[in-house]
Amino acid sequence: MRCVVLGLNFKDEYPEDYAAYVAAEREMESNESEQAELTEVIGEINAARQEFPAFGTLIGQSLAVGQKCWEGETLCEVIQAHTAQADWAPSAAPALFKVVHFGKTDNGNTAEEGSQGNPIKWTSGMTSINGKYYVEDGIVYLCNRDSGNALHYKISDLINLYFVKA
Repeated sequence: MRCVVLGLNFKDEYPEDYAAYVAAEREMESNESEQAELTEVIGEINAARQEFPAFGTLIGQSLAVGQKCWEGETLCEVIQAHTAQADWAPSAAPALFKVVHFGKTDNGNTAEEGSQGNPIKWTSGMTSINGKYYVEDGIVYLCNRDSGNALHYKISDLINLYFVKA
């Protein structure tokens, strides 16, 4: 990159300013990238809104493993086949549902792939997966055991049961 201002070689004559300029330009490019990613995620969410029904419309129907539905603003996936009942909403029956996350990383993988550098954001009601990294309250944890069912606890309450600090 070469920047010439009023006939001066900006890079050579004002190196501190040039470094700040380059940093600002990279930040702007990063913000544009983040905005594009956010736009893509919003598109995924809107598409899912159209594709998957609200939980309340499924009462009395058989739900298969992998089937998805919305509960409020949360997309959920069935993890155990059952017949939908009003009192078995996803938030009330974590053994039956898991939360679905949206987004992609630069390499095209799911945004919350669970690596140490890209840990999964922990929310109550999630199922833990052995070997994946999770983050809660800014602290990264390594899961050392599959939960099999949704967990309704803070990770800090599950240390040495399902998680260790990374």
